Amino acid sequence: MSVVPSAISAVAASLAAAFAGMTLYISGRRENRKWLREALIDAYVEYLDASFASRGAYARIARVEGYDASVCTEMQARTDEAYCAQAVVLTRLRLIAPRKVVSAAEALHLADGAVMRTTFERERPPIDDDEWAAARDKQHLAQEHFIRVTRQSLRLGQSSSVMRGFEVPGP
Repeated sequence: MSVVPSAISAVAASLAAAFAGMTLYISGRRENRKWLREALIDAYVEYLDASFASRGAYARIARVEGYDASVCTEMQARTDEAYCAQAVVLTRLRLIAPRKVVSAAEALHLADGAVMRTTFERERPPIDDDEWAAARDKQHLAQEHFIRVTRQSLRLGQSSSVMRGFEVPGP
């Protein structure tokens, strides 16, 4: 009996096993990248939705125009809820997102907080309020920067700018 056919069989089986292992490794990495991309997109959308859910603009209008206090209280509760939801997503971003995205998310969170403070923490905001306008400008720029770096992290093209006035409408 010849040794050559059995040696060829053993080599062929070894090569097949090696190729199967490489295929499993490559498909596993591909699945991991796919999961990470989907998880990032979900987190990015949740985070930005929470930022846009801020009721700051509508609450300020309601307070300046003297709406019922319960309307402002409800808006503040919704804004607080969105801000807390944003903090939860920020934790997830710190685990899976690139450093630039986390930095942009933190800056946006601070900007959202500044809008909340200038909206809700004063007895009654003045009609011509430079502090509130500056906070809203910073928030708007932070939202645009967050969108830009998240799109870069996903290797997407340029984004369109965020138009003002697209916050979640008032009650």
